[in-house]
Amino acid sequence: LGSHKFFVATAIVESFPTDLPLTPNIREPNKKISIFKEILETLNSAPSKFFDRNNGIKISAYKAKINKTSSGSEIHVECLEDSEGYTSFGVYDGGHTIAAFSTAWAQKIDLTKALVKVEITCGLPEDEVAVNALTANTTSPIDNRSRVNARGGYDFVKRFIDKLEDELDIKYKVAYYQNQSGVPKDPRCSVQHL
Repeated sequence: LGSHKFFVATAIVESFPTDLPLTPNIREPNKKISIFKEILETLNSAPSKFFDRNNGIKISAYKAKINKTSSGSEIHVECLEDSEGYTSFGVYDGGHTIAAFSTAWAQKIDLTKALVKVEITCGLPEDEVAVNALTANTTSPIDNRSRVNARGGYDFVKRFIDKLEDELDIKYKVAYYQNQSGVPKDPRCSVQHL
């Protein structure tokens, strides 16, 4: 596979980390849509069938290491943080699945029999991660704004707004992608309204 590494694993949902960055994902999870509700329902009603009924989680990682344990193997994944200037590491497909794990834990759903597919890619360039995120997120429609953002089409707008915020000491809330948190759902906050 060239200069990058690729891992495929089966993970135990009960102990799956939900704090992985979602930065490379095209949109943030929305707990109000049917896809999320269907994932949560499968975890609740048929946890032993979850592996077969879910598309899994795809992660772009800085590095991954397999460690042998007495009970099998573990994969330790390192994703550099967005706050450190890295935007291509984290979950690029499966954000709704991870959000459903958190909700299931909060609802005290028994996940001891639930397994999930995990694909981990290390060493992909940022533009390839963006393309993978676009092609992988097909379960529910992705709006055009999210596609343009994933390809870097609004980077010039972001730089301009950052400069404007510094000069005027004002903070603007602009939604560059679908379900973006911290931005009102008002259409006037969409980058397409500018």
